[in-house]
Amino acid sequence: MVSMLASRGGMGKIYVLTERHADRPSVSDEHGARIYRLLVQRDTRPEKSRTYWFLSQIWTYLCLMTLVPFLIVRHRIRVLHFTRYLKLPFFLTVRFIKAATRAAVVLDLRATVEDPGELARIGWCDHVICNSEAVFDQVKRIGLRAQGFGLVENPMIFSDGYGERQLREILMEVSLDIAAPYFAHVGQLLERKATLEVLGAFKEFKEKNPKYKLVIAGRNMLGQRAVTAMANIEGVVYVGPVPHSQAIAIMQGSEAVLQPSRLEGIPRVSLEALALGKKVLLPACVPEFVRCCRDFTASAESQEAILAAMERIVAADHPPKYDLNRHDPVRSIDKVVRVYRRILACNSGAYKTGERIGRG
Repeated sequence: MVSMLASRGGMGKIYVLTERHADRPSVSDEHGARIYRLLVQRDTRPEKSRTYWFLSQIWTYLCLMTLVPFLIVRHRIRVLHFTRYLKLPFFLTVRFIKAATRAAVVLDLRATVEDPGELARIGWCDHVICNSEAVFDQVKRIGLRAQGFGLVENPMIFSDGYGERQLREILMEVSLDIAAPYFAHVGQLLERKATLEVLGAFKEFKEKNPKYKLVIAGRNMLGQRAVTAMANIEGVVYVGPVPHSQAIAIMQGSEAVLQPSRLEGIPRVSLEALALGKKVLLPACVPEFVRCCRDFTASAESQEAILAAMERIVAADHPPKYDLNRHDPVRSIDKVVRVYRRILACNSGAYKTGERIGRG
């Protein structure tokens, strides 16, 4: 997506500050952008120590408060685009940067928040990008000025999946056999992703349908609770965190993908499963899904609701119909570019020359 932004005329050079990657250089020029991989990778697993978390936070804020202002001044960056919603310390830091450098701030909200009151702190941002109708509605309710926020759907480049032979080979890497039908639950194991409710619903479903299995792929953020629950249910296969290619294969080989959620914008895993033509249990907290795929949605608050949805989905003779063109990258990038240009036009007096975009 950065390369598509960089290719647009009038944008100037893009500078990206992101997390470290073991196989990539700390600083590199790629696709017309300068990439700084300096931030510590987020890891909030229960087994990680509080010391690790605390030190990673200190390093993150040091980078934000030193490197970002340096880049803004040196390269005359006029727009800062942050693509994550973080807590109060993050916003205080970014507000300090904005006050010190006069750079405009674009905030990318990817999910709804449990406490809408938290959104009160975003009013000083120059623009808020909402990736779904649920996020848009939350922002609208806090009374943000109309020109200060807008809907830009998640840009997605979807996988076409694999041929039968390649699919079998990839699934063998995680010791899966597609001869037996299975459900897939993919992504981090979290309270808000209703992982424990999915396990409970599967336990009841298997009593009537003993041939089915449940394959779970993703980092366990629930700790021992999830380990105990999975160990006590027959037919559950936990493969742990897997590369994206294996996650796609696990979903492609499944009977259906189970992705309920209590709190969501537009979930990427659900979209990828839909693009593969799979039956998907979709979160009922996403208006776009409820409107066009109601029979495939379920509340994450109820194990019974998830079980009933599983039974409906297995009996269905077709996958849910959702317009994936909404997430066409070109369409989404066009909207983002319009946001940048409007901000640059409004703040044209901030610098005499140069127009640069910084992304964090």
